[in-house]
Amino acid sequence: GQIKALIQSVWRFPPSAKHDQVVLLRIFMVPTGEVTDVQLVESSGNTALDRSAEQAVWRVAKFPVPEDASLFEKQFRNFLFQLKPENALL
Repeated sequence: GQIKALIQSVWRFPPSAKHDQVVLLRIFMVPTGEVTDVQLVESSGNTALDRSAEQAVWRVAKFPVPEDASLFEKQFRNFLFQLKPENALL
C-alpha cells in the first residue's frame, strides 16, 4: 500500500492516458529500499503512459521495505507492480 501511494503521489501521466489502460512494471530493489532497475513487463499500448509510469518509480527512488531480510528477498527484491491512471479521462 505504501509503495502504491508513493508512486501515485509523484505520477504525472500524459493527457493521452485513458482510465482503462494498465502498465505492468517489474521493480528491482536493494535491501535499503533503493530502486536499482525498472522494467516494462506489459505495455499499456500508450508509450507516453508507459514512460511516465517508469519515471514515477525512479522519481520515488527509495521505498520503505521490511527489516526482515528473508521477507525482503521473497517479496521486495524484485516484484511486479501494476499502475492504472484511474483519474484519467475516459
